[in-house]
Amino acid sequence: MARQAELSALLREVGALMDGHFLLSSGRHSPAYVEKFRLLQHPEQTERLCRLIADRFRDDGPELVAGPTTGGVILSYEVARLLGLRGIFAEKAAGGRAFQRGFEVRPGERTLIVDDVLTTGGSIRDVIEAVRRAGGSRCQSSRRSNCASVPAIRISPLSTGRCLIASRRRTAASSNGSRDITCRT
Repeated sequence: MARQAELSALLREVGALMDGHFLLSSGRHSPAYVEKFRLLQHPEQTERLCRLIADRFRDDGPELVAGPTTGGVILSYEVARLLGLRGIFAEKAAGGRAFQRGFEVRPGERTLIVDDVLTTGGSIRDVIEAVRRAGGSRCQSSRRSNCASVPAIRISPLSTGRCLIASRRRTAASSNGSRDITCRT
């Protein structure tokens, strides 16, 4: 929990973590909200966040870092820089997301996926599918449930997966509680 406290403090330091009642774009309600751009405007604090993510996943052996547009671009690039890896991003395309602009995922390449705010998990699922379509390593199943009481960043590794996930998380409470994404193989 020390990492969680450090992340919450970092978000509060830049005014990115707000308390109150928020109606999220997903239609869910939340007692907390992370305004990512309040963090991303500060390079030093953004680097601190990305260093925490990079340090957390360094020993898992990622070979590539990928993220979705928009906020995931900055974070995935910085995590890649800190790990000494390539950083790519997936853009919206018909049927989800795709790697464009000449980006490639090599067959079997271990991919760390970094996103900015996780509400429903749609962007992450789309990037995982784009990694699969491009030939990257397989993603195993993982699920975390009812984390609604943690209104900050949640770093969510897939325990045995080849596709690793790190995501800032917007807490969202709904009738069935909030949860991290489920990745099916």
